[in-house]
Amino acid sequence: MVIEPMDEEVREQLEAGSAQADSSNVVNGHAQDDRSRQLFDTNKLTPEAIREVIVVPDVEKMRELQLDNGLQVVIMNHGEAPLVKIGVRVAGDDAVAPHDGMDTMAEYLYSGSSALNSQTQSPLRVAGEAMRNQRQVYASGSSGNVEQLLHQTRLQIDEIDWQMADKTQRIKSFVSRSKSQGRNPDVWASRLRSERVWPNHPYGAWWKPADFEIMKDWSKAELQAWQQTKWQPANAYLVVVGKIDVDETERYVREYFSSWAYEGSSTPGKLAPPPAPTELPERQVLLFDKPIATQSKVTLACPLKREGDQHYARTQVISKLFTYFAFGRLREQKGLTYGAYASPSMMWGDTTQMRISTVIQNSGAAYGVQTMFDIIEEGANGELDEGLIATEKWNVARETVTRIQSGDQMLSTILSKGRENLDFFRQYPDELSNVSQADFQDALSICKDHEVVTVVGPVDTIKESFDEKGIAYEVIEWEDLYLEQLTEKERKKYLKNKAKQEAEEAKAAEEEAETEAG
Repeated sequence: MVIEPMDEEVREQLEAGSAQADSSNVVNGHAQDDRSRQLFDTNKLTPEAIREVIVVPDVEKMRELQLDNGLQVVIMNHGEAPLVKIGVRVAGDDAVAPHDGMDTMAEYLYSGSSALNSQTQSPLRVAGEAMRNQRQVYASGSSGNVEQLLHQTRLQIDEIDWQMADKTQRIKSFVSRSKSQGRNPDVWASRLRSERVWPNHPYGAWWKPADFEIMKDWSKAELQAWQQTKWQPANAYLVVVGKIDVDETERYVREYFSSWAYEGSSTPGKLAPPPAPTELPERQVLLFDKPIATQSKVTLACPLKREGDQHYARTQVISKLFTYFAFGRLREQKGLTYGAYASPSMMWGDTTQMRISTVIQNSGAAYGVQTMFDIIEEGANGELDEGLIATEKWNVARETVTRIQSGDQMLSTILSKGRENLDFFRQYPDELSNVSQADFQDALSICKDHEVVTVVGPVDTIKESFDEKGIAYEVIEWEDLYLEQLTEKERKKYLKNKAKQEAEEAKAAEEEAETEAG
């Protein structure tokens, strides 16, 4: 096994950051996360001090080029271990496919051709690996095999056999899974939360029976046309990272990828993300009954304002600080939960969703919801402590070095943030170090009063606490929604089994009561 050592320059930056942290008047507190509970002399947490700690990929060490077919390429010599990592990422998903679900279906119906499994084509059986998923091809192996890895990567794109005979069975599988999941109130909470946060937008869609019927009519030609539009060089980004000769690697890239061509009938080019949502939901709390639950699952979701990847840094800081607030108020102060966390989802295009979630005592469900509303309001109104904002910027900055040490981490970082825009890494230190109270207010301007909260728990137990706090709510009859997904025959069978189960439970309860009375 080869372990990738830390690059010397990265090590020096990390040690320098640690040394500066030690000299910044830090006092450790006793809490769930020492990083969030350190008390800093905030006068020392200036943008300049924070910027010095940030470690990002060194763009000057990357070779960036574009082939004649439109493929954008980044090659980087990175690390000391004799390993290389390769990734090809394409844009596009169900949100922009001609029909919802077409992208997923197309990826299910292709399989690698026999060329991918032949001994002559793939010595990677012992020297590395190559694989493909819905939006990316990944290859990993010895630096000495970079040529074969690039060849194999290209084969993962080109050598495809369509298994159209599997389409009917695949649709049946989709239907079966959707119906099976529909017996769980947590699934309905997730479906309706997305649908209501993103009304009339692809990001709010979930597959319904009518969608499965449409799938039956899709032809091989339609599926292929979409795949050709998605998997084309002008819509792709190739990154090669590892202990490599950059000049030699570029020659191999040109050898194996210059011939990649768009095979569709439209105009080749990059796919555009779906437009940012324009409709905002009204604040709403949805209750989903789960009588046997001993705790309630509470999730708040709302849109965050975002314009490009320059807002990535402020989203990180918001997530950190809101996690600190939620955990502190619900866990440390009230002891109602084991944990509470804020997490952003930065979607393709200028769309971001913030979620705050916890699993909380049933008696504290309404308190948990109100606490989340309070946190959002404080941020939107500019009522946050400047010292806490600085502390969380510092915490985000200190973590940056841990995300680019290995080849896989560096590959993932370049393929995600900064994708097709290496200036992102040049600008990130300034963006993070200058996050301010005003950034919180701007980002949360479309979140406050537009939150969608789902609560899964015993409704008869928890709704009284919502009434007491004056929090309006809607009880979702999720079982009725589930029954609407079933055929008449399936509904009768489900209701019959449910009645039988309830009768058995009632009989068991009666016998237990008689035993206790006797």
